[in-house]
Amino acid sequence: MPGTPGNVQVSGVTNTSISLSWTASSGTVTGYHVYEGATLKATVTATSATVSGLTACTSHTYTVKAYNGTGESGGANATGTTSGCVTAACPSTCSRVLAELRQRRHRAELASVPTTYDLIAVAFADADPNNAGGVTFNVDSGSPRPSAATPTPS
Repeated sequence: MPGTPGNVQVSGVTNTSISLSWTASSGTVTGYHVYEGATLKATVTATSATVSGLTACTSHTYTVKAYNGTGESGGANATGTTSGCVTAACPSTCSRVLAELRQRRHRAELASVPTTYDLIAVAFADADPNNAGGVTFNVDSGSPRPSAATPTPS
């Protein structure tokens, strides 16, 4: 039976893939199996593999085992997280921000804002009856107070 692969590590990530590499097992090795839990994700003959078709911002733990005609070695693990995570720091780093001032009567138009924006900041104004051309900002009576929204991956 081959020896356990050594130094399994994440060597690269994208939004949809995680690449792994390791040092060769001792003994006679036909190839390597890469598992996620009990599911076989890849069979390779080299000391690296890429698992693709993943979802952005998800964590995965893989076990690499060497195999030959007599069976599989013990496993060595590595954990990685795909990229594409949206962090709480988004307001200062977002690349697609929409900020608008709208009159209260145009609220329904927000449904037509494209989903490609990372952050949408909107304020609603009322005409100020005491100042021609001026506006005031009021919270509707009975309306919930605004709260911070949780960013979601795009």
